[in-house]
This record gives sequence, C-alpha cells and structure tokens, in this order.
Amino acid sequence: MKAGEQIVKVNDELIDTETAEETAKLIRGDVDTKVRVTVGKDGENREIELTRQVIDTPAVKSEMRDGFLHLQVTTFSQIDASEEVQQAIEKNPEAKGYILDLRNNPGGYVREALQTGSLIMSEGNMLSTRERADVDGKTSFDISTYRLDAESIKMTTIQEGKPGVEKYNETVFDRHKDIVDKPVVILVNEHSASASELLTGALKDNNEAYVIGTQTYGKGIGQNQIRSNLPEGSWLKVTTFKYFTPNGTWVGDAASNKIGLTPNLVVPLAENAELNSAADNQLQAALAHLKQATAPIQGTPEVLAKKEK
Repeated sequence: MKAGEQIVKVNDELIDTETAEETAKLIRGDVDTKVRVTVGKDGENREIELTRQVIDTPAVKSEMRDGFLHLQVTTFSQIDASEEVQQAIEKNPEAKGYILDLRNNPGGYVREALQTGSLIMSEGNMLSTRERADVDGKTSFDISTYRLDAESIKMTTIQEGKPGVEKYNETVFDRHKDIVDKPVVILVNEHSASASELLTGALKDNNEAYVIGTQTYGKGIGQNQIRSNLPEGSWLKVTTFKYFTPNGTWVGDAASNKIGLTPNLVVPLAENAELNSAADNQLQAALAHLKQATAPIQGTPEVLAKKEK
C-alpha cells in the first residue's frame, strides 16, 4: 500500500469496520493462504493479492548513506522501538551524523517516542499536557510537564491556575543513555502524526535536531480507554488531553484543527518520487544539510581565529 490509500474491500466484502484492528481480523488467516485486498485513493481503486505469513516487522530500518546513518522509524507502536534505534546507533559508531526519518510514522506509545528522544537529548523539557480533571463538580484542568534529567523522565503536575502547588512529581519512564553527540536531521511529512510529532517538537524546540520536509499531520490530543461498567468485550475511548511541545505549540486535533509542525526547511517531495529512492529530494536535502554541518572549517589560522570570535 501507498501513503494515503485506504482499504475498501477484503476479498469481496466491503469494509464497514470502525477500527484498524477489526479490519485486520478480516485480513488475517491461515499461513500460506491468499487474500484479495482492494485499496482506494481519490476515487481510484486497485486490487492487491496477498499471501498470509507470520511477519515480525522491525520498527527501525537503518542504512549508512555517504557516511551518515539513515534511521527509518516506521512506528512507535512497538514496545522496543527506542531500543531498536539505540542498537542501530551503537552498531554504526563511524556515523558522522544521523537522519531520523519519521515520514509516514503514525505515532504510537508516548513512552517510546520520549525514550528515543533521550538518546539524543541530555536534559530538558520534552512535552506538556493539559488534561481535564474536574474538582468538586467544577471544571478544572491539570497541567503536566515531562522533563528529561540525568536519570529518568519525570512528570510534574499542577492544577491550572495554581502555579507552584504540585499535585504530582514522579518518575514515569526510564531513559536511555545520551549517546548522540553529532548533528541530527529529522525528516517529516503530512503523515507524521501524534507521537512522531511529539518527538519532533521536543528535539526541534530544544535545538537538538534540524527538521526538513513538509507540515506534519496535526494530532496533538490523547485518549483514555474506559472498560469498567461496560458490557463484556466493549470499551469507550475518550479524548481527555491535549499535548504541547516544549515551546507551547499545539499541533491540532486531527480533525477540523489539523495544524501540524512546520519544518525548519520546507521541502515538498518531488512529484512521483518514491521515498528513499534516488529521486527522494527530501532525503537529499537532509544529506546536504549534514554534509554542510560536518564540513571542516576552511581558511588560514587568522580567518579561523576571527570565526571563533
């Protein structure tokens, strides 16, 4: 499938499910059996025949390009995504810089996104949230700040309008060791969403990465699942909070207010270009930036001295 396509039929059955998991159940079956999937985009449909297999798909693909490590992180929905990023970095110590490719990454676990950021950041605010928390029947909101320090990722919560009075101050996630001390470029596009936007905002606002690509998707909300006091097998998903980047940017609600993050350098993908191909001008722009950032300073000792001042 290509970005933007939607599954409209499985075999000859029209899709009327409400979740991706329900659709996946229609596609799954015995190993080595075949299934026909019809996908559509902009009113045009095409049919794909798939052979069912047991698939263990890594969240991270890595490749050295011109001396720089290209890390394609396809999702944060796997519980070891940040560990895969760490392993790829540690296996390539010769890399002169890094491309963190979050194009088409729909998000996933906040924990995995923040822990990936901890590989690059040493300390600093990573995220804040505003969540409804009514008190005594009156509308109230909690403001939580996630901060990275030398040991962990901590969350501090206050009640809106009552600064200085902490409701919570606790460690929520372990952190990885900060192992990146070289330039980082993040690649994003209109399908970079949710947790991938969260990570991009954290690194961009802390000046830990340079962002190239196009405006991101615009999902700056989170949900809680309610399962108690409901019929067996049912659950309710309720949007309860907004998240903001360290500089206070809200990326949107994934619906009528899809705002997204603006890259440092806006580079639309060339028409008909495939990602990671020779025609991928966004990837070429990332490599060009890293080459410039790591190029030795040229000039005489006198010129270099002036530049240092």
